[in-house]
Amino acid sequence: MRFSYRSDPAQGSTGWALVSHGVGEKLFTVDSTDTVVPQLATTAVRASTNEWTVTLAAGRFFSDGSAVTAADVAASLGRTNADNNAAQSSCGVMTFTATNPTTLSITTTVPTPVMMSVLAEWAFVVYKTLPGDTRIFTGPYAIQTLAADSLSAVPNTYYPNYAEGERLPLLITRSSSGPACTTALSNNEIDLAFNLPSGSASTLNWVDDVTVKSYPVGYQYMM
Repeated sequence: MRFSYRSDPAQGSTGWALVSHGVGEKLFTVDSTDTVVPQLATTAVRASTNEWTVTLAAGRFFSDGSAVTAADVAASLGRTNADNNAAQSSCGVMTFTATNPTTLSITTTVPTPVMMSVLAEWAFVVYKTLPGDTRIFTGPYAIQTLAADSLSAVPNTYYPNYAEGERLPLLITRSSSGPACTTALSNNEIDLAFNLPSGSASTLNWVDDVTVKSYPVGYQYMM
């Protein structure tokens, strides 16, 4: 499958969101009914005003086949919270500590009654850092190659219920203009295009085997 989207400076880095591209996952996420649900974790229990205990889901693996552990989660989310201001917007500075291989203690400087919701925010993608500063993730796709304007991904064979041939390899490219995406889609050079200007609809509606859908742009990128 070949995807392309128009780069929009107003969207910042959300166009390359790991979650929307099927590469990354979080401890909790938001489902199609706008409900916060478990993803890599099962529960988040409040231990005190500023402390939570999170239990990880069993049988989850990174794309290299290694098991997701509390130590991996603590290292990745602790780094994110320290380096990314967006990860401090709800709870301030957060301390992540692995108490055993499947249990994580989280201490916050700003209390919250909804830790599951906080951990479902877009910044808290779980990853593992390998030697050479290479990072791997847990989603249905694994990064094969990554360049400034393209991402090649292959099915993650360690994803739950993986089935050979169920998912196709992906090539996601970035375009600097809506007309370029529109032309590529019209010429069957790509299979999907996103963030097209509204004026493209009148052109694409006349192209065989192309369906145009409109949707509101906003915080759906965090999903």
